[in-house]
Amino acid sequence: MYLKKIVLVLLLSFAFYYCMQKMTVQPLKTYTQAHFDTTRKPIVLWDIHHVILQKDYRALAHILWCCDTKKKIVRNSSWAMVKDMLVGLYDMCLGGSTAEVFATIARTYGNKDFADLVTQLANSQSLIPETALLIHDLHAQGYRQHIGSNIGATIFENLLTKPQVQTIFNANIFELNASQLVTYYPDGIHATIKKPQHAFYYAYLEKNNLTAQQVVFIDDKYENVLAAQQCGMYALQFKNASQLRADLRILLGLTL
Repeated sequence: MYLKKIVLVLLLSFAFYYCMQKMTVQPLKTYTQAHFDTTRKPIVLWDIHHVILQKDYRALAHILWCCDTKKKIVRNSSWAMVKDMLVGLYDMCLGGSTAEVFATIARTYGNKDFADLVTQLANSQSLIPETALLIHDLHAQGYRQHIGSNIGATIFENLLTKPQVQTIFNANIFELNASQLVTYYPDGIHATIKKPQHAFYYAYLEKNNLTAQQVVFIDDKYENVLAAQQCGMYALQFKNASQLRADLRILLGLTL
């Protein structure tokens, strides 16, 4: 009965949040002319998930099926850990938590196998071929490219070891040290700075000694794009690679 109440509260909270978001939609800025030229190139700041990478469900199923530590994970789990996981799940429904939170909670309770499994599942990703081609084309034309993602630092570090993404995520194409990632605080979710909080974008600008007008930000989520525009960045919402390529042609004033 208690578990049913928790699930009901989660579902109602998510529904309420979704409805409120739909009621408060503001239009995004659109760009109908070039704001840059070949002598003044902006930094291209990329989100990762659903923009550069997409879920590889075959790999995800393989990891779950072949996992040989299931019994050990269950044996090392406690009710306190499960409770914290449910809190993380609730926050995720409101757009907050990601895999890093769950991996951190598992490590906090000494369940390393669970943390490793979460990391593997989070990084069961494959490149979106059309986006990868666009990134290579921008690199060939001399554009500097950075990562601005809500991915956690340890999950990202693990992602960089995956051969399937190293054609993109390498120091030749991306300035990886300039990346703006997220440090998660499971015991204080509200202390975590992430998109669409303005502090996330300002921290990136300060770290890299940039002004907002020097950055073109790309993300699939409306609220993240809106926040970037409110911080003074040029920002585009990703729907698919063809649409993004067309939008960049206009904004950057170049042939892609």
